[in-house]
Amino acid sequence: MRELIAITDVTHMWGDQVCIAGVNKDLKCIRPVIEGGVLVWDLLRGGKPVIFPGAKVEFDLTPTDVTPPHIEDATFDPDTVKSRGTFGELHWEQLLRSICFKSVSEIFDGHLENRNVPPGTNTRSIGTVADVRLNRLEIDDRFERRTLRMDFEDATGKAYARLPVNDLAFLGFFKEQEISALGKGKAELAVMTALTSAQRVYLRVGLARPTEIGDYEEACWARITGVYTFPDNLNGRTFADFDW
Repeated sequence: MRELIAITDVTHMWGDQVCIAGVNKDLKCIRPVIEGGVLVWDLLRGGKPVIFPGAKVEFDLTPTDVTPPHIEDATFDPDTVKSRGTFGELHWEQLLRSICFKSVSEIFDGHLENRNVPPGTNTRSIGTVADVRLNRLEIDDRFERRTLRMDFEDATGKAYARLPVNDLAFLGFFKEQEISALGKGKAELAVMTALTSAQRVYLRVGLARPTEIGDYEEACWARITGVYTFPDNLNGRTFADFDW
């Protein structure tokens, strides 16, 4: 079925593999997937980005088996993707505002505990919050995989600590700042200053696929899949404009 999707997320998973999500005209969240995973090259046409947050993209979607909380999945053929333009900044923010939840807890129907949701939980796996307060941004180099982490409070005042940031363009933006600022400490400060100077910040918060981490049981761990500021700190740039 052909369906027009407003892209809300392009997140980095590992290597060249990414995850994408968006909403249709009824504001239903859809996560287009491919067997074996979506690669960054699937986001391009003629070497130019087509699938990125704020883009309008037409997909040929096919229903697929889903496992809660990842109920948004639908398969697609990357060869059928068609660009249908992009949102201007005003309409892009209006879209984000229209799909906001009052809190992170509301996104996951109160099931989020200790930054995760058990596999099979009857809830959704992704949503948007606005009016957040950003408290900390830091690079975590303690493990094999370098991770950018964020502390924030949602509009209810509930605090969330050390959530990984997987927004592909935002990771590129941070790396750009790290190079220009000559170090991660200065980059952390520069990016936090840019974020807290913005008039409005929206976060997309999603759940990863079931994973065992350390001594924890298998769980769907929360992560930040989109960081969007108004005015736009990226000045209209997409993931393709950065060395992420």
